[in-house]
Amino acid sequence: MPDKMHGQKITAIVLAAGLGSRFGGDKLLVPIASPNHSSNQQALGLISALNVKPHVEDVLCIVKPNDKALKELLHMNGFRTVDNPDYEKGLSTSITTGIRALTHCATQSHYMICLGDMPYISAATYEALTLAFKQGLEKQSKLIIRPVLAVSNQAGHPVIFSQGYQQDLQELTGDDGAKPIIKRQGFTPVLVDDSGILADIDVKEDIRS
Repeated sequence: MPDKMHGQKITAIVLAAGLGSRFGGDKLLVPIASPNHSSNQQALGLISALNVKPHVEDVLCIVKPNDKALKELLHMNGFRTVDNPDYEKGLSTSITTGIRALTHCATQSHYMICLGDMPYISAATYEALTLAFKQGLEKQSKLIIRPVLAVSNQAGHPVIFSQGYQQDLQELTGDDGAKPIIKRQGFTPVLVDDSGILADIDVKEDIRS
């Protein structure tokens, strides 16, 4: 169960407004086997949101304005969505859309930036990240937490930013997401044994059988 940190919360911002051009269509509605919930198949984008939900206080899904089917599916499963009218300008616009939406909330929030096409991240990884973030905030107010695959030292997703990075996240541009902030500020690594932190689905062959 998630718990409050310094009177604040973690909100997962699920970036689900991509074009899916390499996949050849709207990949987030493609049914795949649900790794953490059941043997039944569910939409890829829904699984990504369901996986993170137990580990944070809130989930906000950023979607394309005309993606009615995905929005309806997310709403049916209790998720909030926010339209990103600038989705064609790159990944960063979905992050800024989510951050702007959360600035109007009464309770301040930290931000877990999640990719909607990464359904294979384990529950243990989410737990490790939120625990490390909670412990890190006891020592410093500005913090970036990121999972790193222990066997290869490769950094993956999701990434948690403390609320102090709100302005930096709002000023992002282009298709590099939050990489400029991470490159400039560095991050605190959390070693995990979970290849799911690297497994984004770009093409049909990326789907696990």
